[in-house]
Amino acid sequence: MDSIVPVTLLFLRIASADPMATMEDTFVDELRLAVDDCAIREVALPPEGFVSSSMAEKMVLIRRQQGGDGVTATLWLEASPPDRTALNLVALSEGRALVKVVEAGTGGDAAAELALAARELLAEAALFRTPPETESDNPPPPPEPPPPPAVDEGQHFRIHSGPGARIGGGIDTAAGPSVKAGGLLFVEFERVPFFVRLHAGADAGPFGTVRGVAISGWDVTVGLDAGYLFIIRRIALAPFVGATGVFSCAILESTAGARQRFYDGTLNGSIGLEFRVKLGKRVWLFVNGRAGLNVRNQKLVRSPDEAVILVTPRVDWQSVAGIRAGF
Repeated sequence: MDSIVPVTLLFLRIASADPMATMEDTFVDELRLAVDDCAIREVALPPEGFVSSSMAEKMVLIRRQQGGDGVTATLWLEASPPDRTALNLVALSEGRALVKVVEAGTGGDAAAELALAARELLAEAALFRTPPETESDNPPPPPEPPPPPAVDEGQHFRIHSGPGARIGGGIDTAAGPSVKAGGLLFVEFERVPFFVRLHAGADAGPFGTVRGVAISGWDVTVGLDAGYLFIIRRIALAPFVGATGVFSCAILESTAGARQRFYDGTLNGSIGLEFRVKLGKRVWLFVNGRAGLNVRNQKLVRSPDEAVILVTPRVDWQSVAGIRAGF
C-alpha cells in the first residue's frame, strides 16, 4: 500500500512594511483555510536581497531554505505595477523547476483569490516533484554555502484580547442562592495549537431571601487558563484547564435593617470546553463552559440565633460568551 506523503508549503515573507505586510498576513490566513490539510512553514527574508535577485539566484536561495524538509512548493508575494499583487509558486525537483505566477488586484478579496489559485496549483506542483524514472550519470552538485540568516516563524504566535459576559452558580449548594452574573477582560497568548489566557473579572450576586434575611453580594476574580486548540477551517474547539483566585463579599440584611458583611477568599480549579467561530480577520466569537472545585467554601449564619442562611458551593459551574480579537 502506498503511503500518503504529507504536503508541506514554504511561504517566504519578504515585505518590510504595509500594505504588503498586511497582504501577507491576510494571504496566510486564507491559505490555511484553503489548504487546511497542508502544513505551512513560514520564513522571513530580507526583502532588499531577495526581490532584486534574478530568478536563477532565487532558485538557489529557495533550495537552501527548503533543506531536507520535503517541501512541495515555495510561495511568496510581490507587488506588481500598477496596482496588482503577484503570487509566485516554485516547485523544485531533480534538475528541474516549475515556476507559476498568478496575479490579482489589491482589493479586499485579492488574498482569498490568490489562496484559491495556490490550492489549484498544488496538484500540479506535487506531480512535478515526483522524480522521473530515469538514471543519470551526472555527479551531484557541489555543496552550497550556508544560507543567509532567516527567521523561521513556524506557527503563528499571536496575542488576543477581548471582553466577555459570564454567569455561574453552584452544583452542590447546600443552602441559599448561588447564581452570579458579571463580566471579564482577558489577554490570551496563542501559539497554535496551544494557548495561555490571563483573565480578571467581577460578578454581582448571589441574590435571594432566606428565613427573612435578604442576601446580596459581589466578587472579583483573577485567573489563568491553559488549553489546546483543534481548528477546522473557521471553527475551533478548545479543551482547557484553569485556576482562579476569588475574593468575595456576602451581605446579609434582616427585615429590621441589621446588616452583616462576610468577606472570603478561595482558589478554584476547573476544567472546561470552549467553542469558537471566526467572524473575520483575527476576530472570533467564543462561548465556553467549565466546572470547578473550590478549595474551601463559606458557611454564613445569622446573629444572634446562629441560623444557617447561606452555604457557598464547593463545586460550581460557569459559562462565558464574548469576542476575541488578535494582533
